[in-house]
Amino acid sequence: MSKLQRDHLMNLALIRHLEVYEDQVSLEITKLVSHVLNIHHIFNCRFAATKPESDEWDMLPNSWFEKLQVENYRTTLSLLEQSETDLEKRFNFLFSVLEHNTYHRAQIIMKLKQDGIPLPNLTLLVLEE
Repeated sequence: MSKLQRDHLMNLALIRHLEVYEDQVSLEITKLVSHVLNIHHIFNCRFAATKPESDEWDMLPNSWFEKLQVENYRTTLSLLEQSETDLEKRFNFLFSVLEHNTYHRAQIIMKLKQDGIPLPNLTLLVLEE
């Protein structure tokens, strides 16, 4: 399993977990998830030299989260596979996506804990099943 695929599965698991507790999820968590999805989209657009459809902090409806996560993941895979750019630029692009997702996923989990919402199980073995 690639790091990108693992990151994707963790984001999907987190999004699905948030759906279960939707009535308890704070606006702050919704903003953070929206931000993660927006930035991933923006990174994809920068790499592809296209104009993004959203800004960094645009609020997204919770019902779009899973669809956008899948779309971002597939776009990133496609860009990396089809790219003729040098390896270092592809590496920096991928690293930026993974680092940003990881940072904010940790923030979201900390906020869930502070808010008394059960935490998702994001261990690799569970995600692979």
